[in-house]
Amino acid sequence: MKKYIALLLLCGMWVNLVGQNVLQESPIDITTRDGITLKGTVIDATGQDAMPTPLVVIVAGSGATDRDGNGGGLKSDAYKMLCESLAERGISSYRYDKRAIAASAYEGMKEEDLTVELYAGDVKDIVHHFYSMGKYSSVYVVGHSEGSLLSILAARDNKEISGVVSLCGAGRPMGVILKEQLAAQAGGMLTPYTTPIIDSLSAGHKVKNVMPQLYSLFRPSVQPFLISQMRYDPVDEIKKLTCPILIISGSKDLQVKEADYDALRGAKPDARAVRVEGMSHTLKMTDSDNMQVQLFTVYMNPSVPLSDELMMEIKNFVK
Repeated sequence: MKKYIALLLLCGMWVNLVGQNVLQESPIDITTRDGITLKGTVIDATGQDAMPTPLVVIVAGSGATDRDGNGGGLKSDAYKMLCESLAERGISSYRYDKRAIAASAYEGMKEEDLTVELYAGDVKDIVHHFYSMGKYSSVYVVGHSEGSLLSILAARDNKEISGVVSLCGAGRPMGVILKEQLAAQAGGMLTPYTTPIIDSLSAGHKVKNVMPQLYSLFRPSVQPFLISQMRYDPVDEIKKLTCPILIISGSKDLQVKEADYDALRGAKPDARAVRVEGMSHTLKMTDSDNMQVQLFTVYMNPSVPLSDELMMEIKNFVK
């Protein structure tokens, strides 16, 4: 038995027994159509009856967030916990590091080459990989935060995707949201400088001169991505989908507002829409509306469990 366990560890595979299911977690690399290797982890929740299970692809949020929901000062394990909770409910999953992030970084990568369209294309390629295997009964995408828009774009006219979960996703153009967020900082003192930059990027034009205080947000190498992101209105895009949609947000989400939830829900009145009372942007429960408090209690605390209501809604949606 000890030799068997050691062999599994050497193979990079984790096995756990949950109820009647034998859960297997293992690394899987997927090559995109332009030759980039995406590193990810699959949890196979196939039961002892060997009946096919649904598979959910987790699409991470913005920045350096990795497949587990960590990075850039964030340590919540949210995506890892989400996948493990799905497995306990008989649903397989795949979570991955987006291109240029964590283990999916590659030689010669340039930040200025990254666009929303590239990331959405990667979601399509991942879905196609698992759909073509014929092993799973269906393939769903769950997009968190920025991943919501990527999932919506990937699902347009895509019969390989059985449904989309927009999880804490924006419902307004990114230019509008950035203006709102930046106006709330430093008493709005930066607004006269940030508004012209955002307006220019929203119109598809790069900005040459960026003041040092704003360089990290609007540096030249990230502007192509921002331009690609700002050209999409999530309301317009979600209206184009014909597959089932589940829209979920949290009442304690300090990054994505209730206005975003209302906009998405209004755009797809036939979709299931749920606002989870007490859920934060990290998918974990909190009673605080203070970002500094949330940073220490849910953003940096992997021991806090995910919302039970969130898991119930996803379980009921995924068929």
